Amino acid sequence: MKKKQAFAGLAYASILLALVLFFNACTKDQSAQINAPGNGQQNVSLYLTDNPSHFYSKVLIDINSVSILVDTCSIDSAGSNNGNGNCIHHNNWGEHHDNDSCGVWEDLGIQSGIYNVLDFRNGLDTLFAQGNVTAGVVKYIKISLGDSNSVVLNDSTIVPLHFHGWFDSTIYIPIGNGFMDHYKSRHSRCWIDFDIGHSIIPFGGGFWLHPFFRCYIMNTTGGIEGMVIPPDAQAVIRAYNNTDTATAIPWINGAFRIKGLREGTYALDIKSTNGYSDTTIENINVVTGKSTKLGVIKLHQ
Repeated sequence: MKKKQAFAGLAYASILLALVLFFNACTKDQSAQINAPGNGQQNVSLYLTDNPSHFYSKVLIDINSVSILVDTCSIDSAGSNNGNGNCIHHNNWGEHHDNDSCGVWEDLGIQSGIYNVLDFRNGLDTLFAQGNVTAGVVKYIKISLGDSNSVVLNDSTIVPLHFHGWFDSTIYIPIGNGFMDHYKSRHSRCWIDFDIGHSIIPFGGGFWLHPFFRCYIMNTTGGIEGMVIPPDAQAVIRAYNNTDTATAIPWINGAFRIKGLREGTYALDIKSTNGYSDTTIENINVVTGKSTKLGVIKLHQ
């Protein structure tokens, strides 16, 4: 791999909002806390995780509800929807799906409220919703946000987030072929990536909220991990190629991990926010189902 000096540019930050959909709890302890799905049902659990940002000390997202559209006429676990896994914001989009005789919207009974998505980083997550729903193929995820969204800047200033233009507070995420991990019969899961770089847009003295989500699953994607030293370089790390871009902020010890990358060759921009030289690592091979380990990356002043 070749290292070179990177040109100056904007630092990117992204938050992984991992809504892990799976039809049973992931551990024995969690599965014991809920009733097993009855006949004609499946169990869905959602997990929340993120990658943090040096630009905000908190990102507070008001989540009112999460629901899924289940196609009750389909029993093929592979699904047949051609969605691209990216969110759709049209205000009236999806209404014809509400009238689909095979489609049933199921609420997941989340604990509604304000979530600081920066509480979780580098693969950590928290269970925030579970529910037994009608058996069938998951076609769409619908996320409804409230109006009490805000960011806290590093100087402790609280700035409200307002929805941008004609985008409203309801986001539809199509779950297409290959976007659900059918790891055993009637048990499925996926991860949803909430990209702060696309979702929070500075304007004047404030910020627009334009929620951007994409879904991925672990067994069809790979990752990159390593350690940037010294930790006081306060690095922002961006992995990219012609089709994918993802970002991470290292832990206090410099360790980082980027997940959900499609197989291919990537470059890694490492931008210091504290006076160290920026560095680019090229020709990083990402392989499905694995995390490419870069080892220790040292920045210089």
